Amino acid sequence: MRIVQITDASAQTPDERAIPLSSRDLVSLLDTMYPPRCKLRNEDEEEHQRYAGIRTLIDELMSMIEEDDHAD
Repeated sequence: MRIVQITDASAQTPDERAIPLSSRDLVSLLDTMYPPRCKLRNEDEEEHQRYAGIRTLIDELMSMIEEDDHAD
């Protein structure tokens, strides 16, 4: 996996600053960072909706990649 480093000083570790160059690797990383989950007990509705939106985007991107794989 090739990665590119960003210069955001707010990132705390080198791993957090690594952005995969491949879109497949990026979607895989996002899938790992935002796994599917239910609403947490202490999570308010706005936070949960934001997380669900992120997860929906990741699922859509994964579907697009899968469709692309099957088209070949």
